[in-house]
Amino acid sequence: MSLANVIMCNPDGKVCDYRDHRGIKAFDNDTLLRYHLTRHLTGTSSFMFKADKLREIGGFRDAKVGQEFYLMLSAIEGGLKIRYLDSCDVKMCRHNEGSISRGKNKIEGEKKLYEYKKKYFERLSPAEIRYINFRHKSVMAVAYKNNKMFGKMIIAAFQAVFASPKDFVAEVFNFSKNIITHRHL
Repeated sequence: MSLANVIMCNPDGKVCDYRDHRGIKAFDNDTLLRYHLTRHLTGTSSFMFKADKLREIGGFRDAKVGQEFYLMLSAIEGGLKIRYLDSCDVKMCRHNEGSISRGKNKIEGEKKLYEYKKKYFERLSPAEIRYINFRHKSVMAVAYKNNKMFGKMIIAAFQAVFASPKDFVAEVFNFSKNIITHRHL
């Protein structure tokens, strides 16, 4: 199977997110698993599977949030040969309504996804675990903001910063750079 970069635009056509996976150092299962648990090899619209391999790993799980996360995890743990196509971009529109990963589903689903990831912590380095904690708190801050739960948003944002100040600064910088770089696509 393969995956590629994804450019996400808001309903006005402005770039609001850009996902690439240039940080993948190797394509063995252990490296891919570590990368996926920390950074998420996601962007379902860029996934290309051989049909028999997709059936072999069981396809999508029934989950409130993270269906693409679990699908990729199944592909990695199923031993599929996975490659990343850096030169291929998929452009998709992120709508404000109608997404399965919005609202209360997002909050509950992200909590379950974080708990699920904990079973892999013994296989990860302290830095990888710190990053997962930072990422989870960052995602929760955005989910709380989107649900107008501003008190919880502030707490989660502070928890994200304190979980890994270095990752917080790096991710804010990288996110901003990606938006600026790709805003005209």
